[in-house]
Amino acid sequence: MPNIKLILSYDGTDFAGFQSQVDQRTIEDELKLAIRKIEKKDKVTIYCAGRTDTGVHAEEQVINFYTEQQNMEPFNWIMAMNSLLPHDIRVIQCELVANEFNARRSAIKREYWYHLYNGPFISALQYRYAAHYPKILSLDKLQQYIPYFIGEHDFTSFCASTDSSFSKVRRIESFFIEKKNDQFIFKITGNAFLHHMIRTIIGTILNMVKNDEDPAKIEKLIKVKDRNQAGPTYYACGLVLKRVYYS
Repeated sequence: MPNIKLILSYDGTDFAGFQSQVDQRTIEDELKLAIRKIEKKDKVTIYCAGRTDTGVHAEEQVINFYTEQQNMEPFNWIMAMNSLLPHDIRVIQCELVANEFNARRSAIKREYWYHLYNGPFISALQYRYAAHYPKILSLDKLQQYIPYFIGEHDFTSFCASTDSSFSKVRRIESFFIEKKNDQFIFKITGNAFLHHMIRTIIGTILNMVKNDEDPAKIEKLIKVKDRNQAGPTYYACGLVLKRVYYS
């Protein structure tokens, strides 16, 4: 059976995350519904690169699935899917890939951006896509906290208590901050991320800046492996799955 790879973008505001849930609107359920209509069958299995949370967006999410449509061209898949999907999910690329390709297991790293608007009031046009922090921040100050997260660590202190991963060890390959006008963009790339990990890292940094805490304290937070000692999980609206990398 042909293995179809799709790259899609979505506005996660009105979804209860990617993963299918009972009586909730999810990305996965909308995708499966569209594929089932094309395949004309009752059950479809899809694989995704990263299960984003409620309210989290994606610019280049990757999924794959196996199809019985032997002669359907990639362009036709894009057109058919976009005609069936709601407007807050768009397929932007499609290709036929090797049978062994799996959107999740084949990925070697994932890149997320976190958008933070820094000013007294946030525009209605930014409200869905950036978290708001009204107290003025210093880029130089924020950057002092970044190096402590880079590398391979056990991130138990920075993930949701409900995370069921067997190992909480993850590797952050790069992490830096860019400032554009009144917006900070935290750009973070790693092999994989735990549930709420990035949002908790952002919340911890902001909380430490607010309290003028020593950045070196992050080393202690990592070693203690206690979620209760890290900062709050910051808002979902600022987080975007930017890109998934494959070998």
